[in-house]
Amino acid sequence: MQYRLLFLDKLHPLAEFDQQGNIRSLFVYADRSNAPTLMLRGGKTWRLIADHLGSIRLVIDAETGQIGQRIDYDAWGRVTHDSQPGFQPFGFAGGLYDPDTGLTRFGARDYDAETGRWTTKDPILFNGGDTNLYGYVLQDPVNFVDPEGKEVYVCGRPADLPFILGIFDHEWILTDSIERGMGTIQGVIPAQNGDSSLPGVQVFVVDHKEEAIQKNSRCIMQPNVDEDCVNSAMWLGKPLGRWGPTNNCQSFVNEIINGCRIR
Repeated sequence: MQYRLLFLDKLHPLAEFDQQGNIRSLFVYADRSNAPTLMLRGGKTWRLIADHLGSIRLVIDAETGQIGQRIDYDAWGRVTHDSQPGFQPFGFAGGLYDPDTGLTRFGARDYDAETGRWTTKDPILFNGGDTNLYGYVLQDPVNFVDPEGKEVYVCGRPADLPFILGIFDHEWILTDSIERGMGTIQGVIPAQNGDSSLPGVQVFVVDHKEEAIQKNSRCIMQPNVDEDCVNSAMWLGKPLGRWGPTNNCQSFVNEIINGCRIR
């Protein structure tokens, strides 16, 4: 089955074209981030009904209630029934489903529901905290999604801080395109190698490039977090106020992760 898609960004197709270049469908996004709510096709408006993961279950004529397509999945996203294959391109967890291969495209990687695995390795290898480099959402597809195939991680390592503060970890965030967290000066690794500022110092978003691959670092994948939201919220040099017990690297990381959670 051949078609082309016009994308608003790397995750959101706006239009589908046939092999001759004619517009076949237009997509409208409203109440969810990983799949459209409406499809304009054949002179009709179709509503795409999804479950809690964003998997398309029904495509219904918005005017008459006629069911244009019904899709059923098993727990890992394998299509067990499709009443009209190819009617629209969205499938399990809102990914782009290819009925010919059975693969579902999530931004950077393809997911194989037959095996419950990605077809390529996690880009940060074992630093993701999972020994299965091809594993999908910590092997729990019933509750979690990864719409981009590029997970968001919270990373940490023992902090070099004065007094009793040394019992805490320094934390930051790693995505497919950035690795950043709270710090005082660009180019200086925060809370490490003697850089242990006292409370009250001005802090900013600073680069943490390649910190996740250090021997004393560990990273934990955060399911259901919008990577684009995280990236846009962590621009370099962003002022974060003054460092203290209620405004620190961990509270900043929690604020970003919770604020970008896909609900």
